[in-house]
Amino acid sequence: MPSPPSSFALQSALLSTGRTYSYLDLEGSSSDSPALLCLHGFPDSWYGWKNLFEPWGKNGRGFRLIVPSMVGYAGTDSPKTDLPAYTPRSISSDLVSLLDHLQLSKVFVVGHDWGAVVAWRMMCWFPERVRGLCSISIPYSPPSREFLSHEVMAQRVPQLGYMRYFDEERATKEIEANLSVFVDSIFQSGAASVKNSEWTKVGGLRKILLDGARLDATSRAEETKGGLLNEEHHTFQVQHLRSSGLDGPLNYYRSHPNRHLEELTMPPPQGSSIPALHLAPLLDPTSAPVALSRAKKFVQGLEVVELPGVGHWVLLEDHPNGWKRVEKEVGEWVGRVLKNETREGREKGKL
Repeated sequence: MPSPPSSFALQSALLSTGRTYSYLDLEGSSSDSPALLCLHGFPDSWYGWKNLFEPWGKNGRGFRLIVPSMVGYAGTDSPKTDLPAYTPRSISSDLVSLLDHLQLSKVFVVGHDWGAVVAWRMMCWFPERVRGLCSISIPYSPPSREFLSHEVMAQRVPQLGYMRYFDEERATKEIEANLSVFVDSIFQSGAASVKNSEWTKVGGLRKILLDGARLDATSRAEETKGGLLNEEHHTFQVQHLRSSGLDGPLNYYRSHPNRHLEELTMPPPQGSSIPALHLAPLLDPTSAPVALSRAKKFVQGLEVVELPGVGHWVLLEDHPNGWKRVEKEVGEWVGRVLKNETREGREKGKL
C-alpha cells in the first residue's frame, strides 16, 4: 500500500534558469546508486509515481528517485502567459539545471505522457545528461516540418478532439469549476477508457464537465465510472490542481506553435549511443502500432515492451501488466544497462 502524499517531504530549489521547482528526492541504497528522474504528465502530479517509490527505492532495487512537480503544477512555478516556458526544450533546460543543483551528471530519465515527450526531447537537446531513457505510453515522434493546428489534428484523428477544447480560454474556468468530474473523467482504467472514450472527441469533455456540474453531490456521471483513483488520491489530485490552477497544465497544449518552431532545429535522438526503452500499453491509443513503427525508424536500438490489457494510466493500474510490470521491466532494464556499462568499461581498460 503506497504511503499517503502527506508523508512525503518535497524540497524546493531556485534554479539557474530562474524558475523554482518543487521535487521529491528519495535516497537510494548507497551514495552511488543510479538515479531515476521520473517525469509526470498531464494532468498528473509527482504522486502519480506512488506505486514505484517503494519497489524502486532504497529498500527495493536501491535507485535514487528524483520526482519533480513539473512546471505549471503545484509547488513549481506556473506562469500563466509565458507559453515558451512550457516547450520541451525550456523544460529540459529546467531539468538540467535541477540536475546541476543536485550535482548529478547523468540520470536515467523515465517519463509518462507529457513527461515522456519531455524525456525524448531532453535526450535530443541534452544527450550528455541522459544515461538511459524509458518512455511510457508516448513513443518518440520526429518533428513535423509542417505546422498542424490542434483543429486540423482533431479532424485527422478524432480522438485528439480534446486538444481543441484545451486551446480555448473557457476551458480553464470550466475545468476548475468541475475538478472532481474532470479528474474522474481522465484517470480511467484501460478497460473503462475504451468504453468511455467520448470525452476525447470534439465537444466530449466539455459536455461531461457541464453535465457533471448539474449532478447532485451523491451522483456520478456515467462517463466517469471506472476511475482509478481511491478517495485519498482523488482528493489530493483535485487539491493539487486547484492549488496550481489549470492554466499551467493546459499551457503544455497551448504552447504547440512555440514547440513546433523550436523543434525545426532539434538534433536527432541519440538512440544508437543512449539505451532507450518504450513501454506500450495496448489499450492506450497514444501507443498505436503506427506510432511505435515510426519511433523505431528514428531511434536505433529502441526496445519496445507491449503491455496487453492496460491503458494510458498503467502506472496506477493494479493489473498483471500494470504498475508491477512497469516496475519489473524498468528495473531489469536499468540492471542490463549497468552491466553493459561495466563490461564496456572493462573492455576499454584492456586497450
